[in-house]
Amino acid sequence: MEIADAKRFVGQICEIHWHDRLGSEQRRVVQIEDVVFIPLYGGFVVTLDEDIRVDKIQRLVPAAGLMSDEQLGIDSAAA
Repeated sequence: MEIADAKRFVGQICEIHWHDRLGSEQRRVVQIEDVVFIPLYGGFVVTLDEDIRVDKIQRLVPAAGLMSDEQLGIDSAAA
């Protein structure tokens, strides 16, 4: 994944799959806060839980199709 691809998801709740530094596949549903480039380290997806290297991301998709509004904490009556 490239930084420009990841920036499309800023502000969204997404399901993200990546390989950690030990090579294990990780999966989380998080809100993407920002995507930044850090010199000497590369691109990172910033979430409330942790920062994930863009080059380690295997899959990044919006969680809206994966979870109900109730699970995402969205009040559907207000919409």
